[in-house]
Amino acid sequence: MPYTLTREQRDALHAEAITELAEIGDLYLALENDDYRLAHELWRRYEPLLLLLDQIGWEPTLADDASVVEVAMPDAQLATAARRLTRVTLGRLRHQFEQQLERGPDAESARHSIAVIETCTSLLADVALLRLAADRVEG
Repeated sequence: MPYTLTREQRDALHAEAITELAEIGDLYLALENDDYRLAHELWRRYEPLLLLLDQIGWEPTLADDASVVEVAMPDAQLATAARRLTRVTLGRLRHQFEQQLERGPDAESARHSIAVIETCTSLLADVALLRLAADRVEG
């Protein structure tokens, strides 16, 4: 089932996916060092992001005036990409909060909120992935 993203959502996901791919050169280094286990792990880590970019476009901005973009990749891979981008983004948010709120009374509350968001997001993604797997086995 295709999912619809607004242009703004697409641009946000695109920027985050490109940033996350900055370490893809490590795949080459793993192969050069005969670390095939690591190379395979890196391939699995980056594959959903590469597939997402295939769906939403590799260019920083869309060439046409489309206001929406359809994403028609498998649910499990889309969920994996979304979960990865969520974790990376929340990690950066946590770092920003820690830099700005050095031990003030609101800092602990902010850290707690981020921990809750991270945990809930991860749990929801895992539940969705397990449900998809179960549906495929039953169907």
